[in-house]
Amino acid sequence: MPKKNILIADDESAIRSLLEKLLRDERHRLFFASDGEEAVRFAKMHPMDLAVLDMVMPRMGGLEAIKEIKAIDEHTEVLIITGNAELGSLNEALFDYGAVDYLIKPFDLVELKLTVKRALHNRELALRNTHENEELRNRIMELEQDFREKTFRLRDSQIKYKNIVSNSTDAIVVIQEGLLKFVNIRGVELIGFFHHELMNVPFTDLLHPEDRSEAMERYHRRMAGEHLPPENKFRIIKKDGSFLWVDNRTVKTTWQDRPATLNFLRDISQQKRMEEMMIRSEKMASLGQLSAGLAHELRNPLAVISSCAQFCVENMDLERLVAENFQVIHRNSQKASKLISELLAFARPDSLNYKPMELNQLFERMLRMAKLEMDPSHLTFEKRFEAGLPEIPGDEEKLGQVCLNLIQNAIQAVSGKGIITVETRWDRTGEPMLELSVADNGPGIPLEHRNRIFDPFFTTKNSGTGLGLSICHAVVEQHHGEISFECGEKGGTRMAVKLPIKNEKVTEHPHEQ
Repeated sequence: MPKKNILIADDESAIRSLLEKLLRDERHRLFFASDGEEAVRFAKMHPMDLAVLDMVMPRMGGLEAIKEIKAIDEHTEVLIITGNAELGSLNEALFDYGAVDYLIKPFDLVELKLTVKRALHNRELALRNTHENEELRNRIMELEQDFREKTFRLRDSQIKYKNIVSNSTDAIVVIQEGLLKFVNIRGVELIGFFHHELMNVPFTDLLHPEDRSEAMERYHRRMAGEHLPPENKFRIIKKDGSFLWVDNRTVKTTWQDRPATLNFLRDISQQKRMEEMMIRSEKMASLGQLSAGLAHELRNPLAVISSCAQFCVENMDLERLVAENFQVIHRNSQKASKLISELLAFARPDSLNYKPMELNQLFERMLRMAKLEMDPSHLTFEKRFEAGLPEIPGDEEKLGQVCLNLIQNAIQAVSGKGIITVETRWDRTGEPMLELSVADNGPGIPLEHRNRIFDPFFTTKNSGTGLGLSICHAVVEQHHGEISFECGEKGGTRMAVKLPIKNEKVTEHPHEQ
């Protein structure tokens, strides 16, 4: 086939580059435009055999450009490419304006090359048949109309299929040879990456490290022909480093004539959180009963031990070594008594003394208190307090304990030079809430500990009781709020507490709280 003039008009440079690479091999003369008006100017200056037009472009769209180009030369073939496929524009392009085809992005490159070859062949026949007899021309026109109707039915089914897939509330993913080959719009929204960032990426890169080996094993067994249950659950890592739970249904399929898996993923993170809350509530109830019983049984003998040790030190003439040992007994009995008080606070949370409070003032006061107990030379504090926050109902003493605990944890997490950022803001994403957060640039929470940090008695500190965050969690729940944490990929932890601005249960029945 001799060289042909092909005009390519698309406002995306990536698409123009792709088509250039694809059609340069055919040694055609290529002309590039970024909008419809520029495409029409090229068509006026050079006789075009084929125009490949994007449907949606600035200044002049594809349909209007077809009309202008066909007015210049009615035998110029036009191929429409679009990422916004609609049945109305499909009908207009094929039947009203005589486009040779209507390809939906992302299109198959082999299909595109075949369509270009067919369009150029149609152009040659059209030029040749201008001198043929009328009967032959009519027969060719009938064949073209029949082919156009079949093309319409094919593209019509493709558009309907794409609309179903695009508007699905589930993420739909195709995996072939361990790589992502297709992700629908919901999948892109769920994971947080751009579409091009996901293509041909190993699917295990998006899975939680603890779930990767099992998922890979299931994939290989399924591809080997083994019959497995279609459903399983695992965690996906989002672009921001957080993860979500998904329920996955998998079936075998083919993708571009090769074996693959078709996966339907549904976000069940909220359901998982509810399940964890129920398990946690049951665990807390059992631990609370145990803690209350132990506290009652231990407090009396500890009081006797502490009093006797103190009496001996103050009223008896003791040798220095004996007196020091009695002091050790007294100090440790006091420490044990404090632990019992924490156990009782955890087992039987006190009723809250609600009153209007300023969150910024409370946070500022707790920050000053925490600074008194630390070496200021190696830490930098950054304050980002949003001005004009409304008052919220809360127990100032209990919430102060929460703030102080979070700040102290951040101080202990940072070694050497470090930065701690304390922040307050108005969270308007859902129900109006105020958020306070403490972020540090320490090593972060190890992955294996993240599911346990709010569990009572869990600690990684040598001197810790493991009740600090458990009590924080209980206090925040009493305020009908939320407490959560985030860890960065390269370290650092951010603890956040959200508190309702107006708690209807508090304002209507303050004494019942």
